[in-house]
Amino acid sequence: MIYVDTSALVKLVVREAETLALQTWIRSRAGETYFSSQLARVELIRTVKRAAPDRIERARGVLAALALLKIDDQILETAESLPPDVLRSLDAIHLATAFSQLSHVSAFVTYDARLADAARSLNIPVESP
Repeated sequence: MIYVDTSALVKLVVREAETLALQTWIRSRAGETYFSSQLARVELIRTVKRAAPDRIERARGVLAALALLKIDDQILETAESLPPDVLRSLDAIHLATAFSQLSHVSAFVTYDARLADAARSLNIPVESP
């Protein structure tokens, strides 16, 4: 399973410098299960509404292709305790969601350096194609 955070999802909806590399990376892993936190739904839609409102349907399509995990008490408790303390709250929820599936996670896709470092500290393989 591959965890995809919002910094990566945005690149699948709004063209950015890394969009083509990310699309190529994903195509090379056809058949993988991609997942994220339900939090990504709110973050992605709100970001796209602000940056490229004409791409909302594309954003909804990207979200529909993901398994979105519920934010439950276990994830919240994990997010509260994750190192480092400088990790922002919403990023901690993303990381805790991925951590909840640790034995199944083959990659954590993010373009956020602080979140990538935190994932690596938990031995989660990070990709930023």
